[in-house]
Amino acid sequence: MLGMGFFIVRMYTKNNMNMFQKPKDKIRHDERDETKCAHVKETFVKAINASNDPEALYNKVIEFAHDLQKRYPDYMHYEFYHILVGSTPHSEDKNGKDFPGEDSVEQFINNL
Repeated sequence: MLGMGFFIVRMYTKNNMNMFQKPKDKIRHDERDETKCAHVKETFVKAINASNDPEALYNKVIEFAHDLQKRYPDYMHYEFYHILVGSTPHSEDKNGKDFPGEDSVEQFINNL
């Protein structure tokens, strides 16, 4: 026999199921973000594989990453920075996907 506690929890979750689901607009936004990240990663891998001089490409990437570190003390909070250096983001607290303007990792990768 299941007891009264189960019945109350079951009623509560059935009536408030929307609190356990993401809003539909949030799901679409997350999917776009993941698609964008996947595209940037794929473009980066293609650039690496197409390079005639992998060492020069590596040096260019490292120099760009060091410049970002100097200009942005919070560089570890940008998801595309982690794509660039091959690391994993450390927290859910992110400032954004990419840096603004000429510091854009996506733009840098597209120009490799």
